[in-house]
Amino acid sequence: MEAGVTTATKRLRRASIAGLATIATAGVTVLASGGTALAFVAATNGATAATLASGGSATLAIGSSSQALSNLTLKFPANSSANEFSAGERITFTLDSDGAGPNGTTVNDGSNTLNTASFAGTPTATGTNGGTATVALTNGNGTNDAFTLTFTSDAAKNSTATEFTISGLKVNLGSKVDVGQTISIDALVTVGTNQNIFWNGAAATNAASVDVGTIPQVSVSASKVAVSAGGATGVALGTLTIKDVAGGSFANGDTVSVVLDNSAQFTTKPTATGTPSVSNITIATTNTANDTVTFQVNADSAAGNTITLTGAKITNAANGKAVTATVDDATTALGIAGTAKVAVAVAQSRLGGADRYGTASLVFNDGNNFTSSSVILTSGTNFPDALSAQYLASALSTAGDVGILTTDPNNLTASTRNILANGTIDTVYIVGGTAAVSANVANQVAALHVGNVPINANLNVIRIAGADRYATNNAADLFLGAAGSTHAYIATGANFADALAIGPVVYATGDPLILTDTGSLNASAKSTLESLGITNVTIVGGTAAVSTAVETALTNMNITIDARLAGADRTQTAAAIAQDAVANQGFSLGNVYIARGDSFADALVAGPLAGVNQNPILLTSSPTTLGAGIPSVLGSSTTTTSVTALGLTSAISVQTLNAAAASIGG
Repeated sequence: MEAGVTTATKRLRRASIAGLATIATAGVTVLASGGTALAFVAATNGATAATLASGGSATLAIGSSSQALSNLTLKFPANSSANEFSAGERITFTLDSDGAGPNGTTVNDGSNTLNTASFAGTPTATGTNGGTATVALTNGNGTNDAFTLTFTSDAAKNSTATEFTISGLKVNLGSKVDVGQTISIDALVTVGTNQNIFWNGAAATNAASVDVGTIPQVSVSASKVAVSAGGATGVALGTLTIKDVAGGSFANGDTVSVVLDNSAQFTTKPTATGTPSVSNITIATTNTANDTVTFQVNADSAAGNTITLTGAKITNAANGKAVTATVDDATTALGIAGTAKVAVAVAQSRLGGADRYGTASLVFNDGNNFTSSSVILTSGTNFPDALSAQYLASALSTAGDVGILTTDPNNLTASTRNILANGTIDTVYIVGGTAAVSANVANQVAALHVGNVPINANLNVIRIAGADRYATNNAADLFLGAAGSTHAYIATGANFADALAIGPVVYATGDPLILTDTGSLNASAKSTLESLGITNVTIVGGTAAVSTAVETALTNMNITIDARLAGADRTQTAAAIAQDAVANQGFSLGNVYIARGDSFADALVAGPLAGVNQNPILLTSSPTTLGAGIPSVLGSSTTTTSVTALGLTSAISVQTLNAAAASIGG
């Protein structure tokens, strides 16, 4: 955050969120077609038509389940005079083949019981500009090969486009699916059939199609994704396996090339084993120096034959780049036979002390951001009161300069004492009652002198606390009174993960974080909302964390719910928060902080640091388990040049950090 930005200014900078909504997933009953007034606005030209797009085409393998597809984007143009769609209208999305394969078949055509494509689970849909919808699996020609998107609210009549992102798409392919074909998803208006909302380039139509994956004749896979700093040399690749899926893909004497992208270069050529045998392995040039390995195939290949390449080493790409190896049989003009990600170039760092208090001290000192004479001190062992520290730190900051430290509840931790005693700190705000931070600790802090100089004044200690976690939250949020922002974040006070993930955004925007019970809007939260004059909120977490009863209570207070940022688990909720922060709050994925999601301390103290740098904190499932959230964010990132682990390897293992880095770029 730039110097001189006042707390009031950063509060007023919060970007408006255009009605993001989280949509229910599996098990939702879709609206029946009868009795619903339909109002699709017919497309008249490409500028006013709805569009359907995919984030990219996946390489798919036959006989494999739960293969991830890119997100779909369904976008309706702005229309101030009419609803682009209305509640009850429905679009059905069906898996299909974009043309027949080499054997003349298309998926789910009934030619074979194993010639099938189906969705692995129900996707989710998130709408902007107030757009809401439900999603449910249905059947087209096959089982679970389709899903319906049913609009549950009318489109807004305004000058803002309404967009739905359909995510979580995964596909199962049977073992007898024809190779060499492209898999598509076809969209068809099934309620409001006569309403032509799409534009096919020549005329209005009620259908659209988008390619989402290919089934190559040759599959290519890597046993691992190598991770190193950008430009590192001698980076060992995993085993690259090239499989002839269709049969006859390689002929005796063919020259096969393996080409690296993003200017990566081979430094050591691989050795090859398998059937058919190969010879004449050479490092060559295709696009840049030494970016290619070529070899000659010594016999015709049959279906199921594999060639494995091991021992290759490369000079990695620049930081933030993923390296893909593309296998091509130029001799037979097969074209691109298959690709696999083999390396990621990213800087890795770690802020980790001997314990959580040591980590907090390292985070506090990183970048010398926290130069204020004030600091927040809270418990390092109990989260309920500590969660309120992030907003208070932001509220007290004038230029992102107030940080958070933690302590043992009963005795001032040595590493924390060193920070308090050896700087310019003169005021310590303790967040939480004496059960969280004892009177003994408060007295130890008050006995310190500014700058550890005996003739200087003693540190001033101010305790902010209430009868319980919610009352403490109320006291922290109201400590400086209503300071300008009319938007707040609502999270559960019963657990810590969601509040931690939103911490950097709270710190950067200056919007308060209000904690509530899961099942109801408690009295303290309601009082905080009223006292701060909150008119709009973003709910953090799914309905298991903040229930629909809380939504109803907020609506009854005439408070607008701008969004619910949620995922299937804490890692995916953190991912949703990160994606929203990038889209709406000016955050960047240039660096991401990785914290363990099953403990609160490291992510808590890093909230201000991440907020100052406007980088998100992503959560793991545990120290040794990455979880789904981090890959869902980094998998589509082309800008992440560094990842920072919070805590030592007991908090984020080397393998977990490597897995996070390896997910960059898909």
